[in-house]
Amino acid sequence: MDGGSNPSWPAKLNLKEVVNKMVEKVKSVVQFLNGVNREFSKVVWPSRSELIGSTVVVLVLVVFFSVYLGFVDFLLAQLAARIF
Repeated sequence: MDGGSNPSWPAKLNLKEVVNKMVEKVKSVVQFLNGVNREFSKVVWPSRSELIGSTVVVLVLVVFFSVYLGFVDFLLAQLAARIF
């Protein structure tokens, strides 16, 4: 049989290479998390009053548009009922 692999003869694992690859993966994860931490320190977080104000604005807009779209849907349903 030419080429390919034979499952009855598994490849030999070099323990040192496997450990080195694992160490490199851990180092890259630690480096990534350090970068995330640095970026979080640059964030300007809103104050409590800004957060509450923004939340109120979002909730009011959600209620307004829900009522508006419900009204438009009702009108279109009435129109469709008269046509069909």
